[in-house]
Amino acid sequence: MTLWGFVGATLSRSRAPEGCAYAGCAPGAASTTFMNVEKLILWTQITTVFRGRAVDGSYAVEGGTVKVRTANGEKTAQLVGPGANWIAGRLLRELAAEGKA
Repeated sequence: MTLWGFVGATLSRSRAPEGCAYAGCAPGAASTTFMNVEKLILWTQITTVFRGRAVDGSYAVEGGTVKVRTANGEKTAQLVGPGANWIAGRLLRELAAEGKA
């Protein structure tokens, strides 16, 4: 199962300059512009085995980092080497070892 989430949008309000060049623009009128569009983060469910029991969580890759979440905790690691799925499994087992999964 895949989950979706959004992060960070910055909203900017400004006044139109005198003598604006686009249609319908009145000098001094307020306008709203998105300076940074929200980015979509794709969360994927993952299950691994730790000490004979199934452990569930979700992971996402964001900006070269793998994030793993469970109901009781979260861990992150750099995305290098073997791939996101393998790193997510390792992080999930670490959370389980800490009693957070």
